[in-house]
Amino acid sequence: MTVQEGTPWQPTHFDDLLQEPFERLQERQVENMLERMDCMIVRLEQIEHDLDEVLKDAPAGATTFP
Repeated sequence: MTVQEGTPWQPTHFDDLLQEPFERLQERQVENMLERMDCMIVRLEQIEHDLDEVLKDAPAGATTFP
């Protein structure tokens, strides 16, 4: 086997090795934020539904504001 036949091993730059864990942390933070936003949207939709139910049961004049 000659030198040209194999795949040359090129060391990763030290900066890349240090940056990789931070990139994974940032990706995880974004995933967590999106999950929290999804939960907040679901909760807001529940609150909106509950408010609609309360307003349906309220007397006609009680839903107007001064």
